[in-house]
Amino acid sequence: MNGVHEIVRGLCPEEHYSILLSQEGDNTTLLNIRCSQRHKLWIKIFNEGTYTEVKSEYSIVKMMTNKLTCIPAPLDFGNVLYDGSMKHYIIYEDVATETVGLESEITLEMIKKLFSNLGALHKLMRGLNFSELRSPQLTKSIQPTKQHISIGTDQLLSELVQLKNRIISKNPQIIHGDIYRNNVIFSQKETHVIDFSDMRIGAVEEDVAGALIIAMESGIKSNMEELLRTYELSSNNCLDKFALYSLMLYNIMVYGKIEKKHMFDKVMELRCRYEAR
Repeated sequence: MNGVHEIVRGLCPEEHYSILLSQEGDNTTLLNIRCSQRHKLWIKIFNEGTYTEVKSEYSIVKMMTNKLTCIPAPLDFGNVLYDGSMKHYIIYEDVATETVGLESEITLEMIKKLFSNLGALHKLMRGLNFSELRSPQLTKSIQPTKQHISIGTDQLLSELVQLKNRIISKNPQIIHGDIYRNNVIFSQKETHVIDFSDMRIGAVEEDVAGALIIAMESGIKSNMEELLRTYELSSNNCLDKFALYSLMLYNIMVYGKIEKKHMFDKVMELRCRYEAR
């Protein structure tokens, strides 16, 4: 991959390296690099974004890393010619001994660690002042738009869009803003949350909804309440369950595919259970 060699050479000039894992997202490319038997790195390459935004993410994440172990420590940032155009990047330390790939089995214990760490992350973010975060992503308005819908009805989507705006404005705080499988690194000992470029003001239920979808995609469907209790204990915060399952439905409808119909039915059932409360 053009550009990766230049990035790695700046950190470990005398060593050979190998790419252990490559995860392609909509706006980023994430590479797991081994420079030696004891030296592994994550390199996040931005397909979009300005230097100021990348520098802001680097500074914010570095501050949070000093307080939480579930966030890999950022080591450096810069820009490089990658795949024919100039791209920005951030290098993260990789402390995991064995990373679980996207297609590998994720255990209940790994998922519980995700919910515990997400709760601790939200608790830390709750103590931050909005003014400390000046990235443009934090101030832009959230305007959900109808995309390709293969599940549900237009009427339900319209209802969920209106509800989502109310949920976000009810108890706003700083959130990660993009919890999905590619932004979580699972290993046997720890679960790391990465990619804070979409961090913004929102509702914690948005992030928790993403984590629950990861759990369901991993085949974990009967431990929902246990996972949510794990989050609440860690965050010292009570979740709005109706809002949570409504946000899950929105994500499944707008970003899901027809093969997620079974997930839609399960979440719809859970949402109805809390609607009457």
